[in-house]
Amino acid sequence: MNIILFYKTEKKYLENLPLSDFRAEHILKILKLKPGNVFKCGVVNESKGISEILEINDSYMKLSYTPQDYLALNPISVIIGQVRPICMQRILRDLSSLGCMNYYLTGTETGEKSYLSSNLYKTDLYKKFLLDGAMQAGHSGIGKVLFFNSVKNLLETTQLNNSVYTHKILLDSKYKEDKISQIEFLNMKDSNVLLAIGPERGWTDFERTELLNAGFKSYNMGKNILRTETACVSAVSIILSKLSLM
Repeated sequence: MNIILFYKTEKKYLENLPLSDFRAEHILKILKLKPGNVFKCGVVNESKGISEILEINDSYMKLSYTPQDYLALNPISVIIGQVRPICMQRILRDLSSLGCMNYYLTGTETGEKSYLSSNLYKTDLYKKFLLDGAMQAGHSGIGKVLFFNSVKNLLETTQLNNSVYTHKILLDSKYKEDKISQIEFLNMKDSNVLLAIGPERGWTDFERTELLNAGFKSYNMGKNILRTETACVSAVSIILSKLSLM
């Protein structure tokens, strides 16, 4: 962890952090901090700054928190075709570390339907991986996660064809003409990018048509077929670089 984060509902822990909390265990056992020491700290989607350990007793550590920066997430959102939950854990952690803004997780025609009812989502376990990614990256922003049964349901519910996204990019190995590396953003300051990345068996023709009709432009990532988690991190990194954010 390069920063210790708390959700807004946990602000009380910024003053008194129970020793049983995993963040307290990290502070004591990994960072090996003592009263008088400071560490990077933050409130999710609100601020990041410095906390000082004022006191440690048998039950909790008493902290002070001084916010210093108020940071926004990067202007990149992703549509992700559902994959195995263990893969989605890694995707959410890695994309959270890259500061993505929104995550649209959707069922697909070629994907396993049971993925949608995984305990990863039923128990909100996915939030842990978003938190892990942000803490590892040292920032306090965590994007919003939305769930959909299908691409059609996603497009109808969110009305992405009338959205504020300035660039809607469909990653698809079927079309070879345009590579994602060829994308140029004429107005980087006002760009707001949405990437659509399919499951490991790819988009169907029906899903492609739905996305293209909603204003997406198709690009590919080269001749190799990538795992969804590899494609997610690679594509977001390329776009961040194009926006001069990496």
